[in-house]
Amino acid sequence: MSGGVVHSKLQKLVLSTYRDFLRAARNRDPSIRIHVQQEFRAAATRFQPSEVLLIEHHLRRSQRQLDAIEKGHIEKIASVDCAK
Repeated sequence: MSGGVVHSKLQKLVLSTYRDFLRAARNRDPSIRIHVQQEFRAAATRFQPSEVLLIEHHLRRSQRQLDAIEKGHIEKIASVDCAK
């Protein structure tokens, strides 16, 4: 009997997408990796587990962004904090 956590199919897809982003950002500018980590952490608190359609929408959008990073269309990411 294993004491591991059982993840839903959607959770596995989100974790897989996160790993794919980190792999794609590995050989790119460090700002991309930092941005990926910040975005996924923010999304983890932004969405409720019951918002399946919204999560799936963001996964589809993130797949397009991942493709752009992998193809080299994105070299660097900058962000502006306007919360002050």
